[in-house]
Order: sequence, then structure tokens, then C-alpha cells
Amino acid sequence: MAHGNLLLGGISASKLQYHASKFSTSSAPGRVLRRYLSKAESMDRAALDRHISHVCAWVALAIPPTQAAEMYSTDKGFLSPVGLLTKMLRVRDHSPMNEQVSLALDAASSTCEAVLLAEPASYKHRKHWICLWEQLPKRQRTMCESTLNSNGKIHQESHAEDKDGSDGFMLKRLKSLNLSVCKWESSDLAEQERALGHLETCLADIERSEGSDLNTVALRKLLYVAIGALGHPQLGQSTRGGADMLDHERRRSQQTASFQRRIRRLLIRGIVLWRMSWSLEDLQIIPILARVRMYCDQLGEHHAFDAQKVCAAKQWCKLKLVSGIAATDLQVARQSARHITQGVAGRRSTSGGVYVPNEKIQALPFIRRADELVALKCTKCAKTITSQWFFTAAGVDHNQEVVIVPRNGHVKCGGKYRRADGLQTKNDVFDDLDVCSHHKVRKWCFRCGG
Repeated sequence: MAHGNLLLGGISASKLQYHASKFSTSSAPGRVLRRYLSKAESMDRAALDRHISHVCAWVALAIPPTQAAEMYSTDKGFLSPVGLLTKMLRVRDHSPMNEQVSLALDAASSTCEAVLLAEPASYKHRKHWICLWEQLPKRQRTMCESTLNSNGKIHQESHAEDKDGSDGFMLKRLKSLNLSVCKWESSDLAEQERALGHLETCLADIERSEGSDLNTVALRKLLYVAIGALGHPQLGQSTRGGADMLDHERRRSQQTASFQRRIRRLLIRGIVLWRMSWSLEDLQIIPILARVRMYCDQLGEHHAFDAQKVCAAKQWCKLKLVSGIAATDLQVARQSARHITQGVAGRRSTSGGVYVPNEKIQALPFIRRADELVALKCTKCAKTITSQWFFTAAGVDHNQEVVIVPRNGHVKCGGKYRRADGLQTKNDVFDDLDVCSHHKVRKWCFRCGG
């Protein structure tokens, strides 16, 4: 089952994303909701399923997720996308559904679960989300990891199956994003300041992880928290009537703007690290890329990144570049990644199937580049790359020569690279390769200050 043409993926301009964007920018959303509801009872099954998919997109792609429960005035009262979806599911009953509406409901149920987990019991629209949860088909509720008890409280459950690339995997990622959004929206400025400081410290530690295993899980979690805090692009103060603000409102606005600058900076550095420096797969961060691209597309439609009209236009341009770049262009982008992530040390590379250590290791005195190419084979998937970089001070007496291999191995499958001929290799750990003139590892040499 392909994810790219669904709102779970959102990488391409899918129909569901189109309908979500169209509703969010509608000048009369109440009229749209009323029209869908009035036609629901008279539609045939195919048309009803199609319209349910549209409403699922309004719920699953609402920013923030709680916006999907906000009431809009209609000619017969008030109605929200969550309420409309609940009513349409009642009309439809639980008869078999096609793949499109099933996957759309999967996404809506994931958003519903995230809101019920993150929002407090006092949340004013909580009962509307509970009604939707109870109306969802059994398959959608079991796809989630939570159950609703008789008191209206939701509890997380663990599921053994969570296969990479499966629908459950993608829904878990979407739920992570929505949970992050809900938690950020419900926190005050002091809590947001603490959370941001923690994220910045964590990212700095991740960027310095050259001498140890790359912590891809920590980076992915950090990106999901950061994207939850990312706000909509805003007009410049001159076009928002900033002069009419009260002093406390202006201070709060300035602090929020400062937070958003730091969040965008975090996302730029993190996405560049994931996609370009570490060359990890986009599949695991698809909801993050889709959210950034949606913001940038909306901004481009209205203001074309006009620096005179949009706050932080340069940052948004960078975000658009690093998140919207096609996979086929990533190799070129990786060449310039160092210029985008200022302060990040040069990284090793296996681009094109050829291993090249980073510049710090290349500059060490006992590292040499040979003319011969040595074949390296992954211990798990049998992928083969080559290396021509040798460490000439290996062994107990530091007089042996062995080929250098990337210590993190083949990131995509988790295997390690070893010589195809079975001979000895040396991981590219800087401290282990830094041998001094006394033929000792520098960090252990007393005469060198170790």
C-alpha cells in the first residue's frame, strides 16, 4: 500500500491535502459544513465515502488538531468538522468501505486519539471528540494504541506489531506530531521556554555525536517535538496593526516570535542533519516534511515569501528548501549541507558507494589514502561499498595498516561494514585514530597531556 498519495504521506499534492487546504482557507466554512451535512442522507454509498474522506482530511490536517472541533455558524445552528464527521458516520453505518475512506478514517482516528490523550478533562470540546471516537468503525479504533473507558478517559495500550513502513507505523508518526502540537498549545510561556532550551541542548549533543553512535532515534523524536511547536507564517508587524497592541500583549507577541525563530532554526538544522548529513530515509519523518511544506505552500500562495510582508521570510525560505527538496536532488544538496548547518563538523560520507572519512580524520598523521580500493560488505543486507583510507598505526605496537570503515555501518539496515576478504578493519572513531608521535593513542599519552 503506497503512502505517498495519502494524507499520511502528504509528500505530493494529494487530493486530501487539497481539500483540507481548501476548507481551511474558505471564507464561509459554516456554509460548506452545512452543505455536506444536508447532502449526506441522500448520497449514494460511493459519493458518501468520497465526502467522508474530505471531512477526514479537515480533521486530520487541522492545525492545531483542536481546531477541527471549533464550531462554525450555519443557517441551522453550529457545526464543526468533528461533529460533521460523527454525523456522516452515523448515516453511513458500519458497512464495508473502500481503501481510500478506510485510510482517511485511520488518519482521523489517529488525530482523535492524540487530542484525547493530550488535552485535559476540562477541554471544552472533549465530548465532541469522544462522540467521534465512539462512532469510528472498530478497525480504526483497534489501529490506534488506546482504549476509551466508561468515564471518557483514554488509556494507551502497547501493540507488539509495529513494522517499519506499515500503516500502523505511519499512524504512530502522525499521532506523535499531533500529540506534540496539543502539548505545545496547552503549555504556558515558561514551560515553552524550558522545553525549547532542552531541545536546543539535545540538538547540540546530537550534532557532536561524531565520536559515538549517531543517535537517530533521539533526532527523530526531537524533530517531532519541534514540528509540534512550529506556528503558522505571520505577517510583519507593520501589517498587523502592532502599534495598537497593549504593552503586555506586545511583550507576549515578541516572546512568541522569539520562540518561533528558535523553533525554525532547530528544524532547519535537524532536517539538514537527517536528510543530508546523515542521509537517513524520509519515510520516518514524512508527517514533519508534509507539515512544513504545507505551511510554505500557503505562504507562497499569498505572499510569495515577500520579506517586506512576512516575518522571518529567510528562515521560511530555508525551511522550504531543506524540506521540499526531491530525493533525486539530495546528493547535490548534501554537498552544501555544511553551509546551512553552521557550526556542524564535517561528516563522513558513503555517497555513490565510496566511503570518505570526515576532514578531521583525514588530517590525522597516521591516516593515508591509498590507490587501491578495498571492498566493504554490509553484515546484514550485503550492500557493498569501497574504501581507500587506511590507518597505518594499528595493532598493539602501532605498526600495522588496516582499512578504515564507518563505525555506524549501514544506517538503513543496522548492519556493519566489514572487508569482503575477511581481513581486519578499523572503525572511524577519532580518538582511537589519533596516535601521537610517541606511537600512543593521544588521549592516553602522558607526555602529550593525556
